[in-house]
Amino acid sequence: MKKRISSYVTLFLAILLLPLSIVTMPTLEVKAADDYTSLKNTTTVVRFDNKEWYLIDYDDTTLTLLSKECVIGSSYGYGNTYSGSTVETAVNSYYENDISAIAKVAVYSGKMFLLTRQEVGAITNVDIKKCSSTYSGWWLNSSDSGTYGAPYIVNSNDGSILSYGGNLSDTLGVRPALKLNRSSVIFSSDNNTFTIATLVTGITLDKTTTQTINIDDSIAFTATVSPDDATYKTVKWSTNSGNVKLYSDASCTTEVGSAATDVLTVYAKGITAGDATVTVTSNADAALTAGCDVTVNKLAGTISYATTSVSKKKGDSAFTNELSKTGDGTVTYSSDKESVATVDGTGKVTIVGAGEANITATVTDSAKYTYATKTATYKLTVTETAVSTAEYSVTSDSTSEWTLDSGVDITVTVKRSTDDASCFSHFDGVQIDGKALTADDYTAKSGSTIVTLKASVLQKLTAGEHTVTVLFDDGKADMILTVKEKVDSTDTTTTNVTDNSTTPATVVTDKTNDTTNSTTTASSDKAKSPTTGDKMNIVVIVMLMIDTAFAAIYLTLRKKKIK
Repeated sequence: MKKRISSYVTLFLAILLLPLSIVTMPTLEVKAADDYTSLKNTTTVVRFDNKEWYLIDYDDTTLTLLSKECVIGSSYGYGNTYSGSTVETAVNSYYENDISAIAKVAVYSGKMFLLTRQEVGAITNVDIKKCSSTYSGWWLNSSDSGTYGAPYIVNSNDGSILSYGGNLSDTLGVRPALKLNRSSVIFSSDNNTFTIATLVTGITLDKTTTQTINIDDSIAFTATVSPDDATYKTVKWSTNSGNVKLYSDASCTTEVGSAATDVLTVYAKGITAGDATVTVTSNADAALTAGCDVTVNKLAGTISYATTSVSKKKGDSAFTNELSKTGDGTVTYSSDKESVATVDGTGKVTIVGAGEANITATVTDSAKYTYATKTATYKLTVTETAVSTAEYSVTSDSTSEWTLDSGVDITVTVKRSTDDASCFSHFDGVQIDGKALTADDYTAKSGSTIVTLKASVLQKLTAGEHTVTVLFDDGKADMILTVKEKVDSTDTTTTNVTDNSTTPATVVTDKTNDTTNSTTTASSDKAKSPTTGDKMNIVVIVMLMIDTAFAAIYLTLRKKKIK
């Protein structure tokens, strides 16, 4: 029982302490370029490599730290330049011996330095310039010197820069500074401490050999940053040519800029023909980079004619042989024998004389398309027009009259005077009043030549005479077609005949045979409005009813009087 109570107490205490442990866990931050504003030039101490520093400056890539106190003492040595001086040796020795190996990974340029007079002057907080060490002042790194030709020093008590400088042989304090690579450290705001990040050690692309794509096509590139747990895995993508553009999506709608990004897969889209190199660089270490070459080719265009041989007769109308083309290359046309045919800029051919000619279409490459075969040619053969002795005539069984709204088709049969069996092979179309009909307006078949004109096209004609022409390649046949108005046999006119009787008479006249029939119709409750004679009868009836009423009243009064 006691063990069970003890277990409950332990569990209860663990639950109580859990929130406290969460609260006290350090918060690691990867700060943006302006996140150190609250620390810059303040006496807030930050820690790096277990040492105390002031943050006196920063930019997008580095952080400048100044040792809070004078960490060593040293004379300046002979001469007033920092390079080669005793104090430089002391600073370098401190860096080598007192900065840990792991911390040196994050130090920019791998060294420490002394501030110049100008850098100290830029520090706006006087308390940062003061130093609580036993030294009355601390050395500055400056090529210029004080009033007496000695290097400048900062007064440890009030932070002022002494204009008279310091004696070269005096031992003064040394406050070294260093710069940190921002990509190499992580900042904890809980204890204002910089710790070393997991550094990027390498970067690779999934493709290394030259890749070939066409304009408007795309290819994906994926970068791998090593190690996998690196703190700063952001990268920068670039290309050295406008022949390709980089996008973060497969549909190539969102372009990748030059800024750092966590996008590790990009799509290189071909824009124009040529070569380009796609490069990815670690944002944590610009020395770590990988690249791949891309060759962008033009799209393949094609050109061809629908047919490679065309036969025509001299005197035939101009025509165009359909040209099939893919791509936006410019096409020009030519004829190798213009005495036979000429061709314009659209490919339309005009026949000039009998003979043979080659009509050629030539295409030129565009910025986007290239053509492996740049010409297409067809052979045009033009023969002399044969003089025909045949005559064509419409047979008597052809329909020469048609009534509007009848809805029936009519048939026209044409015979050829010679070799009638070949009549239909010469058929070339139909006209009405010189206007060509379309293939939907009629049908044609052999048997001499039988043309059926559809009612739908005849209905468009006006009443009267029209010329139907059946065309052949060596003649024609005409027929006069008479179009009649529709006859309406049910059209009648009704005439009312009025006499002195009360029964109206109706006379029906048939316009068709011009015969008048009279029919007497008895009056009924559904008769039309009365005529003038009808109104007179009503007045008489009303007057009689009034007289009768007065007579009745008179007789009644008289009987009473007699009584």
